[in-house]
Parts: sequence; structure tokens; C-alpha cells
Amino acid sequence: MVHLEIFNGAESRLRCQLVLAHFVTQDIPPIPPGNKFVIALERDVDEGTLIFRHAGGQSMAIENVLCGLMGAWRETRADLDLTDLRAGETAELRIVLGGAH
Repeated sequence: MVHLEIFNGAESRLRCQLVLAHFVTQDIPPIPPGNKFVIALERDVDEGTLIFRHAGGQSMAIENVLCGLMGAWRETRADLDLTDLRAGETAELRIVLGGAH
């Protein structure tokens, strides 16, 4: 099990979306300024594939995680760098968006 923490250092809410295998998307709740959202994932040790388990129990590989500011998501969205989680460099990855914390 690995954990991805997304911290909102911006002055407005963040919208984040998981892009799963076959381009299925899963929105996560908006993240208010100064707050974080933690996603528990499974990692395939041999391949480094990150797996998200839906509430219903279905597991799907994560292609990427996109985050941007609410109200300007298209203009501000970024693809989060999950390389360290995929490579096994860490079991927990904290990404700060919109400021330094």
C-alpha cells in the first residue's frame, strides 16, 4: 500500500481527477485551501503500476492524476508526477499545489 497526498497551497479550491485505465475518470472531492486529500493506492512491485480500488471493490490502474483550480481547471490543470511512487522510491508522496508548504 502506498499513499498520495495532495496539499492545496492555493487560495482557491482544487479540483482533481484520477485518470484510470481505458481513460475512465474518477473525480475526488474538491480540496479547500490549506487542506489535503490522501489517496491510498496499491503498487505492483514488479511493474510499478499504481492501482486504485473503487468503493465497489473494482481495481483499475492509474494512468495519471490531474489537478487544477476550480473555476479555471482547463487553464491550470497539471499532470502530477507520480514517478517516485511508481519506481518504489517512496511509500508516501506529498505533492503541494499552488504554494510552498
